[in-house]
Order: sequence, then structure tokens, then C-alpha cells
Amino acid sequence: DKIKTIKADFDDLHGYGIKRYTPIQTQHLLALMIYCNFQSIRKRFCQTYIRIPAMEDDDHLMDRHSNYAHLARLLREAVEVFGQRTLFAKVKKFYHCVEKELMFRQTNGYFNMPTSTSINYETVINLDKKEGIVLQLKDNNDTHLNGGVRFFDMSWISDYSYEFEMLFISSLSALHIETIIQSNLGHNYGYFVHSLNVIYHMMVGRRYKNVANDGNDEMYK
Repeated sequence: DKIKTIKADFDDLHGYGIKRYTPIQTQHLLALMIYCNFQSIRKRFCQTYIRIPAMEDDDHLMDRHSNYAHLARLLREAVEVFGQRTLFAKVKKFYHCVEKELMFRQTNGYFNMPTSTSINYETVINLDKKEGIVLQLKDNNDTHLNGGVRFFDMSWISDYSYEFEMLFISSLSALHIETIIQSNLGHNYGYFVHSLNVIYHMMVGRRYKNVANDGNDEMYK
């Protein structure tokens, strides 16, 4: 019954050739199940989005990725055509584990490769490595005109439903890093991230909408 309710809500969205009200296809469901249930395939697939080694040329990277071209297309269609939009979803915060500490240049980011998140913080903490960090993500308010960022709820088709996995895979809309958590030290850098974001908007002369207060429309110049 749930499958029958998942339909495209726009006509030919992003040029995929899928008409409005078209139900999600078996091939999309199979791609989602392969991604969330077969960890070895998932790992090799995600590696085709990254240059290995760092100096790998474009041709070699595309050659590796071509081995998973159909899986990549079906996952992106599943998320961007049949997925939920954050503006209308009941869930507003998503947690993503990063295996090592990273330097972020900005607090809004486009997650071009498949990015698995969980709506359950405890789940991500259990996956976190000692040297890793946890990102708390939410949609960027600038994306509200489009209904927010698209994601697909994987929990009902995953063998690991207790993880409450939500999949993002899109370069069309940005997610906002609300806070960075260093779980092994118990440090939450939310106030610092928020302050840096305010300062950035002041420096570039942009109007800033407060995205740190769960829907608060307070505005800053």
C-alpha cells in the first residue's frame, strides 16, 4: 500500500522524463534496496564519486563511475522525483557521521554524492569513529521556494530499519550545517557555527535569516 502512494509530484521534473502522478517503479525500489542493504556494493559505488588517488584524472574517474551508471541514475530519480521535500516533512533535522575531522569553508553545502543520514542521533553516535564528527543538517531556508531539499525515507525498505536512514543525493539544493558535534569529547559547536554564519552574511552583504531557531523568522542585516 505504501508503494502505491509514492508518486511523482511534478511533471518531467529536472528533465528525467517522468510524468506527474507516475508511481515509483520496481527498478527504483531495487536500486534503493541494493544501496541500503548491501554494504560492500554501497562502499564501492560511493567511491566512484571520489578521486582515488586525489590526482586521478576525469577520464579515469568517469570510467570507474560508468560501472554503476544505472544505479546512480535510479537512485537520483528515486530521491529527486519520488522523494519527500524537507519543507513539508515532519522531520527537520538529519544527522550524518563523518569518519574524520574536516575543514568546512561554508555552512551551506551541496551533497553531490549519495549521503546517508539518520533522524536518530543515537544511531549516528553508535556509528561514529573516535576521530570522527557528527553533522547536524537541515534544509537551507533559501530552498523553501522549491519546497526544500529532496530526500528518500529508506527505513521501510531497509534491513536496518532501526537506523532510520534518510538518503540525500542531489546537487540542486543545499543543506545547512546547523552544528558540528565531536562526540568523543562531548563538544557541540552549534553556537560557533551559527556565529560564523552570521559574520559571513555581514561580510558579503546578504540578508540573514536565522536558521538556528527551528523556524524562527527573526531577521538580521
